[in-house]
Amino acid sequence: MRAARRVKAHAWLLALAVFGAWPVAASASETIGLCVNDATRDTLHSEMRQLLGALHGIHLALAERDFEALTARAEAVGSAMTGQVEGKGHAHQHAHPSGLPHDFVKLGRATHAAFDDLADLSREGGRPRELLPALAKVTAGCVGCHEQYRLVPAANCAAD
Repeated sequence: MRAARRVKAHAWLLALAVFGAWPVAASASETIGLCVNDATRDTLHSEMRQLLGALHGIHLALAERDFEALTARAEAVGSAMTGQVEGKGHAHQHAHPSGLPHDFVKLGRATHAAFDDLADLSREGGRPRELLPALAKVTAGCVGCHEQYRLVPAANCAAD
C-alpha cells in the first residue's frame, strides 16, 4: 500500500513537472471536429477504451512492481495493435478508416509507439525514474489528442 501511495505521489509530481500546471481541458470551440460515421466513431471509441484499460492495468502493475504485467499490457496496445509491426505475425491488423486527417493518425501512431517504448523500458528492468516519464509520454499523447480533436457525428456536419 505504501508503494502505491509513493507511485501516486510521483505521478502527480511528474504531471506538474511535465505540464507545468494542472491540465485544463480545451473547449469544444478550440478543438478540431472530425466528422465521422457511426462505424468509425465506434471503432475509435473501442480503441480508446482499450488504451484506457491498458493504462489502468499499467498503473496497477507499476504499483505492484510487476514489470512482466506492465510489459504485456503496454505491448498489447503498442504498434502491434495498429498492425505497424512488420514481420512479427500479429493476428490483430487494425486499420483506421480513410478520411481521418494525417495529423490525427500521426498522433495516434506516436501514442502507440510510446506504449512500445514503455514496454521496452519495463522489459529492461523497470526503473521508476525511467518508467514514469515514459508513462507521462503515453498520457501526453492521449491528452494531446483529446485537446486537439473531437468526434462529430457525420449527420451533424455541414455539407460542403
